[in-house]
Amino acid sequence: PPPPYPPPGTPGGAPGLDPERPLAQGLSSSRSLLAHFHAPEGMILLREPPDLIGFFAGNLGSLFMEDVFSYVLSGIRSGQLIVQQGSLRRTVTFRDGQVVFATSTERYERLGAILVQLGLLTPEQLTRAVSLVTPSRRIAQVITSEAMVSEADLYNAMTFLVREVVLNLFEMMEGSFLFLEAQTPLSDVVKLPERTRYLVIQGIT
Repeated sequence: PPPPYPPPGTPGGAPGLDPERPLAQGLSSSRSLLAHFHAPEGMILLREPPDLIGFFAGNLGSLFMEDVFSYVLSGIRSGQLIVQQGSLRRTVTFRDGQVVFATSTERYERLGAILVQLGLLTPEQLTRAVSLVTPSRRIAQVITSEAMVSEADLYNAMTFLVREVVLNLFEMMEGSFLFLEAQTPLSDVVKLPERTRYLVIQGIT
């Protein structure tokens, strides 16, 4: 068998990676990554879905958020945009250039917080709903099955939430972004009252 590589950083050693802790926690030996080399300047590691068409990545120091959205809209693209700044992560799903879903790690941009903000749930009801959440039973399923919120009100709240997450993206002046172009799933889709290009205009004004 070939001799083992010397430790990274030693003469003749294999290149080594020392990712920051948040990145390292997201890595797993069961999830393969594909490297896109731009050597010698660098490379991009992606955990690619089987239907990935392409990707577009950068940072908000070189491009504004409206530039990123323009790329998606002009190509009528489908896929997922992930924007991250420190621990903050917002994800927007597009289908044929239109926003159909969005999520955020911010507490005030979670479904439960929005339901309380809109007066559809009390804080006490939200606490009870969260206690009933399981890996196979999400909060949306809990609040409808427990008759806390009607399906129509839940859909309206989700639409409001998606719109808020998208608009708040345009307040981000720092961070990195990654757009993975791929066919989007049919689940978790909402129809916003306005087209995405009007959201962009609202976001930059």
